[in-house]
Amino acid sequence: MKIKPLHKDMFDLSGANQILSTPDNMDLLFDKINEIVNHEENDGDSEEYDCAIHDFRIDQVQDQRILTAQITSANIIRVQVRHNGYKGGDSGHGGFVEIMIEDLGSTDMQVNGVESQCVYLRFGGDTERYTLLAALKLITKELEENKHF
Repeated sequence: MKIKPLHKDMFDLSGANQILSTPDNMDLLFDKINEIVNHEENDGDSEEYDCAIHDFRIDQVQDQRILTAQITSANIIRVQVRHNGYKGGDSGHGGFVEIMIEDLGSTDMQVNGVESQCVYLRFGGDTERYTLLAALKLITKELEENKHF
């Protein structure tokens, strides 16, 4: 899957923190995002779908970082990740990661076998963050490498 290249003029960055709001840092950020999402060369496969990222925002609210984006193809979803980094222990130390995926149009999505408009996950604690990240990397690798299985 190829996602159209991002550039800073495509987004409302009014809520971005000061570090990201400088032009040089924004260019570096979008270069890195484009590198991550488009690392696979297009093999000419007719089953590949273009995606576009819209309404990309990174906000910092107190000690939390919030990334939100809308991803559009034949369907439209909004994704959001909210976290507050490592806090040195289990959920009692306050660390968390929240992930939300919301259907904005034509998305066939189920949760526990029931049609749903939104998926929300919350993990509390540092090791839960580590294992969630490892799981997401593993899932991404499987889906990218075995798309014709």
